Amino acid sequence: MGYAYGSNKTSVKKGGWRSKNDTANIIECENPIHCTPNLKLFDDAMNSSANHLCRVGHVGPVCSSCDNYGDFWNDTYQYSAADGVCVNCSDSSWTIIFFFVLLIGIGLFTFYTVNK
Repeated sequence: MGYAYGSNKTSVKKGGWRSKNDTANIIECENPIHCTPNLKLFDDAMNSSANHLCRVGHVGPVCSSCDNYGDFWNDTYQYSAADGVCVNCSDSSWTIIFFFVLLIGIGLFTFYTVNK
């Protein structure tokens, strides 16, 4: 993994992570897709959190955790084994609602079919 050097700070490229903005100790992420800098936050000099080096929804050392409580991303995320990344919980809520409505529909269909 290559590193780009700026004036007095080391820039981190995609797939890398560091604990603070002012450290040159850059760690290669186990899963590089988790360490995809959020460009909106990446250049924010006021942001001292290492989470700005993570894909949206990911937090923690080498972006290995999901923001389950919305502490950093202001929304809750959970790990999706199917996608291999943290996904927004509000997106998965629609799936739950869909299956709940489908279950009610099947129940009503069965009830009316049996009682005919």
